[in-house]
Amino acid sequence: YIACSPSEVSLLRSEFKVCSANMIFAPNYRDFEGNKPEPYLKKQHDFLYVGRIVQEKGVGKLTEIYSSLGISDRLTCVGSGTDLDYLKSTYPEITFLGHLEHEDVLKLLPKSKFIISNSQIEGLPYSVLEAMNAGVVPILSSVPGHRDLVIPGVTGVLFNSTEEMGDILFKVLNFDIKIYNEMSNNVIKFSK
Repeated sequence: YIACSPSEVSLLRSEFKVCSANMIFAPNYRDFEGNKPEPYLKKQHDFLYVGRIVQEKGVGKLTEIYSSLGISDRLTCVGSGTDLDYLKSTYPEITFLGHLEHEDVLKLLPKSKFIISNSQIEGLPYSVLEAMNAGVVPILSSVPGHRDLVIPGVTGVLFNSTEEMGDILFKVLNFDIKIYNEMSNNVIKFSK
């Protein structure tokens, strides 16, 4: 038997009476230390994208929406990929940091308000979980991997279309700080 988490080990032992000698523990999760988020007003990045800069992640559409709304300067993108050079030259107002080491991404998270993803397919988005653990509120496309992480209005926001994403971006920029802080605390608890 293969167990991917301590809870699965416990379940195999208690419910299925599997002996530890017959189990292989292969964790597919990360232990989070937890970074203390910066206070809302001191956060340096409004919107953060972390991932591959490729078509199937919807980054091109994401940058297009930010540009059309006139808020390109509020988006920071971390990652590399086949679309990076094109998007960087097309949208010079957007901050493209390219590939960063994992430790550097972890340092960036507590300084960010929202993590955004327009991915069309998603498994288990570790970058979103790490962001949530740092108190970053997710704004995500409504695909299965994302829907597992977001309770709308409690642990983030989901959108079904680019039009809906545009509406949401303006709304969250005007969130009351109390509402944002409540969601930020919720995402920290949920990520654990």
